[in-house]
Amino acid sequence: MLYLTRHGQPYIAGMQLEDPDYPPGNPPLTELGREQSRRLGERLRTMGFDGPIYASPYQRTFETADLIADVVGTTVFPEPAIREFTGSGIFSFQGATLEALRAAFARMDPAARLTHPWWTLEPEVTDETGYRPAVMARVGGFIESVWEQAKESDILLVGHGASIGSAIKYFLDRVPVEQRPCGGHGWNCALTAVRLQPQLAFTCRTCVDHLLPEQVTSNQRTAAEVLADD
Repeated sequence: MLYLTRHGQPYIAGMQLEDPDYPPGNPPLTELGREQSRRLGERLRTMGFDGPIYASPYQRTFETADLIADVVGTTVFPEPAIREFTGSGIFSFQGATLEALRAAFARMDPAARLTHPWWTLEPEVTDETGYRPAVMARVGGFIESVWEQAKESDILLVGHGASIGSAIKYFLDRVPVEQRPCGGHGWNCALTAVRLQPQLAFTCRTCVDHLLPEQVTSNQRTAAEVLADD
């Protein structure tokens, strides 16, 4: 199984904090975001997940992965390919080094490696379909690189709206239309699960059954606020 999730709810005000602990564009999780992460960890544990976790090196994604790993008893690897898309704020962005992540998160795998800087200054813009081709390319390339590993051990990817949305589209494009499951929004800590063998198939898509209704968010917006705008 290959599992996919977006990070927990981040502290968006942290985007503007002039605080060296929370560099621009790299906020931590809120308490709700941490609870969302723990609840997803509990769900994965009941599903028997105990494989490696690959997480975007951003604070909010790595914190989500670390909390999940603590629940299920596994380790986390930083993976830049599933990072946030490159936007206009990238020029003030300060991403963490491997050493900083290792110091902050106990569940970092001892074998983890990360070249710094791990982000790009090249903008990753949307096309006419609403997706970002550059993000699709790097996410798809990473999925292909771990495909054989995922046949031997379940894997969880913890990314962002853009990168996890791209990962879901990667698989949707590879299953027959009639087998594509309906999905909701890219909620924080929603779970998507894809079975890789004997044939590719979704077992759930952006599911939030592990969250209470009031815990379903898309960053600072509640589910009710998001759905009201649809």
